[in-house]
Amino acid sequence: MWLTCILLVSFLLSVPACPSMCLCSDDGRADCSDRGLTEVPPDIPQSTTFLDLRGNALEVLGRSSFAGLEDSLIHLDLSRNTLRAIDSHALRNLKRLRTLNLRRNHLRSIPKGIDGLQLLKLDLDLASNLLSSLYNGVLSSMSSLQWIRLSKNKIKSIESHAFRQLESLTSIDLSKNLIRSVSSLAFHNLRSLVNLSLAKNEISRLDDGVFFGCDALALLNVSHNHIRTISDEWLFGLTGLRQLDLSHNHIASFDANAWKQCPDLRWLSLHHNQLQFLPSGAFRLLTRLEYLGLSGNSIESFHKTAMAGLDQLYEYVLT
Repeated sequence: MWLTCILLVSFLLSVPACPSMCLCSDDGRADCSDRGLTEVPPDIPQSTTFLDLRGNALEVLGRSSFAGLEDSLIHLDLSRNTLRAIDSHALRNLKRLRTLNLRRNHLRSIPKGIDGLQLLKLDLDLASNLLSSLYNGVLSSMSSLQWIRLSKNKIKSIESHAFRQLESLTSIDLSKNLIRSVSSLAFHNLRSLVNLSLAKNEISRLDDGVFFGCDALALLNVSHNHIRTISDEWLFGLTGLRQLDLSHNHIASFDANAWKQCPDLRWLSLHHNQLQFLPSGAFRLLTRLEYLGLSGNSIESFHKTAMAGLDQLYEYVLT
């Protein structure tokens, strides 16, 4: 009896304490979500690998907000708070962090301390904040990062080399911002980049060579913008592109020779533009194209050889 009690007490003493407003599990997860917290609980078990702080009322993260978790924390979810300020040291020492979710906060700039997260690998989510710009090299130290989500912000421009040295990056989501211009070399040498979305912005033109060095880019979405032309200058370097969405723009015509830059294209959407006529050989260089979307235009006629060369085409939509 006494031995059982002693063993039970010893076991309880060996179990890390858990804040009363959180639920902690033996797999290293601490769930402190939707508790109305205004600060990070100070007594989170040091063995915690996944800390869930979603849906609270956090406004500021101080220098010691995650003290004691530097060597254990792998996943941190701070989405759906009201964060407006993060101390430069609050995140910097989280040496093992792999994913960071800051979606739906009130951040106006990318937190300075984020440059210390050199091992952040899987995902950085900054969607639905108040970010207004991406300057040169702001994330350059995060060379292991694979995904970055920046949709639903207030970003107006992207400077050259904004994603410099992010050699492992495979996906960038910049949709639903206020982007009007994208500088040449903005995505320079992102050789691992596969998926890029610039949809639902205010882009009227893309600078020459804007995608130069994006050898692996396969999916490019520039729909719902104000683009008027398709030129081989801004398509330059997209030799591996397979899917291109240019729907809901203001394209009235295009140079058929521009398609030489993306010979591997399989899926092309030009829905809801201002095309009125398709000339001879309009898509002759897209010999691997399988889908072509042209509905929502004002096409009154097209040359009898407009579709010449599209031997692999299995579906095209005109109306």
